[in-house]
Amino acid sequence: MTQHHPIPLDPASQAAAGATLNHAVSDGEATVNSVAVQTYAELHCISNFTFLRGASFPEELVDRADSLGYSAIAITDECSLSGVVKAHMAAKERRIKLIVGSEFVLRDTLVDVADERRTSDIDYELRIILLAANRKGYGELSHLITCARRRAKKGEYLIDRKLLADNFPSDCMLLWVPEHKHPDACIESQASYLRALSSDKLWIAAELLLRGDDRVRLGRLQKLGERFAIPLCAAGGVYMHEAERRIVQDTLTAIRLVKPLAEIGFAAEPNSQRHLRPIEKLRKLFPAKLLEETLAIANRCDFSLDEL
Repeated sequence: MTQHHPIPLDPASQAAAGATLNHAVSDGEATVNSVAVQTYAELHCISNFTFLRGASFPEELVDRADSLGYSAIAITDECSLSGVVKAHMAAKERRIKLIVGSEFVLRDTLVDVADERRTSDIDYELRIILLAANRKGYGELSHLITCARRRAKKGEYLIDRKLLADNFPSDCMLLWVPEHKHPDACIESQASYLRALSSDKLWIAAELLLRGDDRVRLGRLQKLGERFAIPLCAAGGVYMHEAERRIVQDTLTAIRLVKPLAEIGFAAEPNSQRHLRPIEKLRKLFPAKLLEETLAIANRCDFSLDEL
């Protein structure tokens, strides 16, 4: 069997990453030499409307983001818009902008980039976030969710490359969260596929969660972005509004797996970083450009539920 490796980081790219990132300290935190970014938009938040995954109510996420000084927050429950009404009501009482979106995980069979022939029986995950830019984008996103839900039994959904391509919401921003452990051919195929769908509204979401490899992970994503001309943005992959909610998130994981909490092992999050983090901390983790890009994306998302 062919052994697959993550996207390699050649010496030139490694040097570039090292120039961008200052030093990885002992706990895995990467510090950045950058000008101060005063605000931030979180573009990937899962609420408790994603069953047995999100550990915070939508309004808790909105409240916390506002208190941290974020300019915008996207509620992106998995193949669902269920949490956005509560989030909208909370956002209207505060200064923060709400972005309506949804996360999808495609069952992605590895294919040959050149001729689309099936080359593996393994289904790899292709995780994306779609953010409604306007009223039309919201309608398109709702339609895609309906199509994906209709293909599966109640409470589940099924989406693949063909369904997404046939029903792609062209008035949505598209964020891609590459899986670090996927083989090179899979990542490259996904990049080519997504660029063909949305070359001018596509970003790679860099989620740095203090897992000891942030510098290497960011360097590989930068190399991937350069190769396929896809810009990067920062994202948190948020499951909870505060770190203290981690025990709830772990308990939800145990329930989902039908296992005692003590036996969920590596299925549990390795730390509590999937919470809304202070902007000062984000400035230490991400290059300023990636934080600024979140604001540019948020500025392109003008839809509000008040339009319905």
